[in-house]
This record gives sequence, C-alpha cells and structure tokens, in this order.
Amino acid sequence: MKRIVLAALSLMAIAACGGKSGTLSLNIVVSPGDDPFADAASVRFTVGSDGSHVTTVPVSMGHFSYKISFKPSDMTGPVLVEALDATGAVIAHGQSPYLLLSAIDQGPISVWVGRPGRVAPAAAALPKPVTEVSTTYVPGLGVLYAGGRDNTGAVLADVNVYDVFTHAVISVSPMMKARAGGVAASLTGGVQSVVYGGATSQGLGSFATVDGTLELFDPTVGLGVWAPLGLDTFPARAYPTKIVLGSGAIIVSGGEDMNGVALSSAGLINPTGAIMLGTLGSPMAAPRVSHAAAAAKFPDGDGAVIFGGLQSGTTGPVAERLVGQAFAAYDVGMQDNRINATATTMPNGDVLVLGGKTASGAQASGLVITPTTPSATVTPLPNALSVAREGHTASLTGNDLVVCGGADATGTLQASCDVLDAMTYGRKSTVPLGVARRGHSAEVMETGLVVIAAGTGSDGAPLASMEIYTP
Repeated sequence: MKRIVLAALSLMAIAACGGKSGTLSLNIVVSPGDDPFADAASVRFTVGSDGSHVTTVPVSMGHFSYKISFKPSDMTGPVLVEALDATGAVIAHGQSPYLLLSAIDQGPISVWVGRPGRVAPAAAALPKPVTEVSTTYVPGLGVLYAGGRDNTGAVLADVNVYDVFTHAVISVSPMMKARAGGVAASLTGGVQSVVYGGATSQGLGSFATVDGTLELFDPTVGLGVWAPLGLDTFPARAYPTKIVLGSGAIIVSGGEDMNGVALSSAGLINPTGAIMLGTLGSPMAAPRVSHAAAAAKFPDGDGAVIFGGLQSGTTGPVAERLVGQAFAAYDVGMQDNRINATATTMPNGDVLVLGGKTASGAQASGLVITPTTPSATVTPLPNALSVAREGHTASLTGNDLVVCGGADATGTLQASCDVLDAMTYGRKSTVPLGVARRGHSAEVMETGLVVIAAGTGSDGAPLASMEIYTP
C-alpha cells in the first residue's frame, strides 16, 4: 500500500428519496513510475452504466478534487475516470468494478488509471518472488495466486489475491497442500475457485513427486477457507493445461506424471452443484504436455481445440478437438508440433495459435484455426509477432490481444508485449515490459486491465513484480 500514489480523493454524495444518503469514496491509483495526471488538464468522471452522470473538473499540478450529489435510484455500473489533455483527448483512463450505486456509504474503492495501450509497473507486488504459480481471475474478488516455487525452489502453499477493489496484494489463507505447476480456475455464479494438481518435490522444474488433489477456496469467510473436494480416480499430475469451455465447465488436460511421462487423460470439473473432478471417458488422441488449448464452437457441438504438446519420441496428431466429452484427432494440415504456444478463442469464434517452439526453435508465426468439420480451416500468420516467443502469455481484453514475454529462438527472454487487433489479427503495436519474463501469469480483470506477474526473469530466478496493461 505504501507504493500507491494517491492522485485524488473523490467523494460522490449519493442521495435517495426518504432523506437517505451515502458517500462513495474513490482512491485513484497510478503507476509509481508514471502519474498521467501530471500531464492532464482535467479529469472526467462518468458514473453508472447509462452515462447520465458526467462531470469534468480541472487538474492543477497533478491534483484535483471532486464531489457531486445525485439521485441514482439504485443504479448499477462502474465509475469511469478519464484524464484529459488541454484539447480534451483522453491520455489515461480506468474504471471501478460494477457497483450498486445506492444511498449507503461505500469505499474507499480504488481505480487504476493508466495510459491506454501501455504496460506500467503496478503499485503493488507479490510478497515474495514466485514461479510455477497457479492463477485465475475470480470476478468480484481479483486475481488469485496459489502455490508455486520461491527462489530456493521450495514448493509453496502461499495464496495471495490482487484485489480488484483496492489494487493491493492481500495475503489470504494458505492451501492445504503446497504445490507448483498446478491449475486454478474460478467457478461460475460466485467467488469460489479451485486448485488442482502440481508438483510437490523441491527444486525449480522438479516433478519427482506430483499431487492429485483438488481444493476449493471460499474467500467469504475470514481470510478464506480451503477444503478438499472429491476426485473420481483422476491420476495425479503436474503442468496440465486448463480449458474453460463456453458452458463454464473446466477441463484439465494432459500434463506429466512423476516420471516425466506425458499423459493423455483429461478430467472435467463441473463448476456448479457438487464440485468434483471426474475423468472423461474418452482420453485425448495423444499424450500432451505444454500444449495450447481454447474453447471452440464446431458445427456439430461445442468443445475445444487442443494444439501441440507432443513430446520428443512420441507420435500422434498435432491437433485434436473435444466435442461433448470425446476427443478425436483434428486435421490442421501440415502444421508443425508446437510446445509452449498459446491458443485464444477470438470474438468471431476462431482459435488463434501464436508462437511456441517447434523442432527448429521458437517461432514468431501463428495460425488461425476456424473450427470447421471434418477438418479445420487453417490460415497461416507468418509474421504474427515482432519476435519469436515461447513460454509467453496471450490475453484478450476488448479489441486487444496482448502477447507478452517469453523466450526467443536463442533463449533470450523478452521484455515486450505485442498488441494484436482482435478482429484483423494484425499487429497494432509492440510495447515494453518493465521486466523480461517467461512462464508468468497474465490475467484479465473485469475492468479490462491485464495483470502480469511472477514467472522467471533473465537470470532464471522467480519474480515478485507485477505490471498492468491498460487497454
């Protein structure tokens, strides 16, 4: 909290019928290295989804004050904050999560304000450097960081949350088991989440022992409560791939066992009702680890595209698809197998595969998979990225696909992000990261921000730093 720069304290006096009133207090949070209000001539506030309450106030030497009164009639929506230059152009913006704007006291609630299309250091950091951490965004809560390894290679049970309402990191109750390289996923209809699997042996990248348990996190009690969940004979594993289907169901696919052998089994976590992990009756068409996967809608049903992840010495189709609960080989033409690529479901239903490592090294290319049947329609993107990347992340926020970090063909870690247009797949810009990183987390919050954290740096050591991309 000491690193948060308070540009202004904004008070909205909310009045309703019957004499009731309340105050919503906002903290404005900016990057420690870049306060956009230093360049601003004014700041504009838009309150609520209907945009009916808009107020612009002047900024003097980076400071301003704001207090308005209105009758919201229990409306809902975010508070949008925009820093404007002398011409009225937006030079930075941010918004709160959705709020119920009624006559009660609320806050303080923090709003991150950043320059659009840029990555900036966050005003918070994880308590310790960590890699191989399991992460997920939990709506109404924030980004959950569970387990991982510290800079000694020790496996952690630590759990932290980057809070969407305060833009601070909060340490919560630890997991029941220490684990690294597992998967985390949020459940629909609430703020609960689950964590599964991972390695339990010491040492960066070690998988001499692996875990097969599933834990449920409920943040509504104290600092959070962890509880074990049922498993239906699902094998233990480390480094599986998570797929969130359009229905909200969560698929845990592939990964490796304690002998480093890639697995072909996959499981289903039902996000509602009795939460448990059950083995799918149909295994994948090939064992895979470090594969890319994304939800897809096929003419014959909803499911997912799985790409790459074939290990040296194994054979199998480069891609396969999941429809219902059955996997089958999927013809993508003469595409090379890729390890540590990303796959993203795009707004038009395509699956965009980017980067990754082939037999000839890390790639800057990508391919568009249009989920047709019986074979895929594949469109190559030879120069999709500004540099070859593997072990990177790809995050879709609005019309931006933000592809960050990773290692190039020489193994050099990249301190940059490529921003692709989500409609045309063309590269709009390449923006710097504050720290080169690989194997990191990049989670999209409900406010549209991408929170980039953890992973390993150029020296191979875990990182504690966090950065934020503002769309």
